[in-house]
Amino acid sequence: MKRTLSAILTVAALVQAASVDHTRLFGADSAAADDSSAPAIAGYLFAHMTKQDYGRLYYSLSRNDLRWTLLNSGKRICPEYRGHPDICRGHDGRFYMTGGSETVTLWVSADLVRWSKFREFNPDVHQTPNFTPQETTHGAPKIYYDDHTAQYLITWHTSQNQKLREKPEHYWAGQRTLYILS
Repeated sequence: MKRTLSAILTVAALVQAASVDHTRLFGADSAAADDSSAPAIAGYLFAHMTKQDYGRLYYSLSRNDLRWTLLNSGKRICPEYRGHPDICRGHDGRFYMTGGSETVTLWVSADLVRWSKFREFNPDVHQTPNFTPQETTHGAPKIYYDDHTAQYLITWHTSQNQKLREKPEHYWAGQRTLYILS
């Protein structure tokens, strides 16, 4: 498979054809594994960032969970995106991705290739009971859609402790995971 956006479109087409979950964009769940009409496992799509380009969106593809091929000739997927990518399929069949730091940014895509900003919001962490944050960042937001309740769950972390260069563990030890429901 070529390492281009056409490869991602092929992958996206396979995703669209399958009923897939949030953590494994390709493959069969236990019900689909017994269904001979279910699409064959094409591989795994990994939305990630790189050490050299922290907070930017890249895709890699694996057919076996062990060896990964960077797609799009190693270029960013969505130049405007910033954050730790997390993607889920939403109520309407489109894909939703979280990002941001100062605010939580939601992105939407019908094909996993063309992303557009859907919404930004800034939960007031100071309103959280028994929690006194030292900063207002919303670190590594994650998104999940629950079909059964028809609700989205968005989580992120922020710290009660100050960032201290000489004691980074102090900051991380003060992390709390907060959430919001749709």
